[in-house]
Amino acid sequence: MMVVVVVVNLYCLCKDELQTTARSYEGQLSMMSEHLAAMNERLTQQKDEIDILKYQLEQQQQQQHGSKVFQLLQSSH
Repeated sequence: MMVVVVVVNLYCLCKDELQTTARSYEGQLSMMSEHLAAMNERLTQQKDEIDILKYQLEQQQQQQHGSKVFQLLQSSH
């Protein structure tokens, strides 16, 4: 009878420890998911900003190129 009590107590302790570990893992997974979502949002914003800056640079380069061509055309006449 004593062995049965020890086994039951050990089972209950293992079950409690397993439940505690599972809750801890679920919490960590939730935090990591939130962090990943926030990092994804940040990455999207940075990509959008880079695309805008690239577009602005291209526009600036086209304007500079156009003014150089215009200056060359004027100087050739």
